[in-house]
Amino acid sequence: MVEVISNCHVLYGRYNKLGGAVEMLNWIKEKTVPITQAKTKSPEKLKGKIITGIFHDIEAEEYTEIYRAKFREVKLEV
Repeated sequence: MVEVISNCHVLYGRYNKLGGAVEMLNWIKEKTVPITQAKTKSPEKLKGKIITGIFHDIEAEEYTEIYRAKFREVKLEV
């Protein structure tokens, strides 16, 4: 799963009074903390921050392959 934080200065920034593109990018920069740095900070210093980075990395079977295999089990071809 991937979550993306992106500036949407046209709608989100305007409606939430966060400004234009530059202000939104600065807001993202101020609010995010890489996970490597977050591991060394206290919970108080992380309050209100968005932690970014790789939280969990595993090799797993792709969803559509699992889905197709289930269909094959009941003899339906996808």
